[in-house]
Amino acid sequence: MLELSQTTLEQALSDALETMAFITPLPPEDESAPAGPMLLTRIEYRGAANGALELACPQAFGAILVANLLGDASAGPDADRQAADALRELINVTCGTILRGSEATALGVVEMSVPTQAPFDAADWDTFVAARALVVDAHGHKLALRQVEFH
Repeated sequence: MLELSQTTLEQALSDALETMAFITPLPPEDESAPAGPMLLTRIEYRGAANGALELACPQAFGAILVANLLGDASAGPDADRQAADALRELINVTCGTILRGSEATALGVVEMSVPTQAPFDAADWDTFVAARALVVDAHGHKLALRQVEFH
């Protein structure tokens, strides 16, 4: 079992955001649900450690990632797909950072799945956050990241 502290989650997410998109996450003013359509991006890992990371955030945050990654704030015809791809890459980089920095890889092979996405209902935000999610403000958008353990 890989038990992650909030500090570990925060450092991995911060490293990923800063490296990928030059975004420094900050503590949020509050932990209330963000506005707008939201996505849940999930990546599983299995092997010496089993579990998943889940990221709930506004879909619009993906567009900010794309703009920072590409250095272009224009919204082209593929903007929604690119935004979703950017969020999948964010959770992929975050998970990889956590696994490399944990004792899991010393115990054996850990394989990560391809990230998945689904719409996220803002009515579920409080429950998601209450399940030990880390909440940060990233460029004016609230992100919630949590670990889900498999037994």
